[in-house]
Amino acid sequence: MTTLESRPDENAIDRSEVNVAADAPANRQQNFATRPMTGDEYIESIKDGREI
Repeated sequence: MTTLESRPDENAIDRSEVNVAADAPANRQQNFATRPMTGDEYIESIKDGREI
């Protein structure tokens, strides 16, 4: 039997299970820096005790 309906996309996201408003620009985290970090400040900010 032939049908004109297309197959459902196996990788499609079911919008009934996903909060699409969570990705809206108004709901994204806003990061405001008063000034750029210096290199030393950046290095200090990523230190967490791990070793390479």
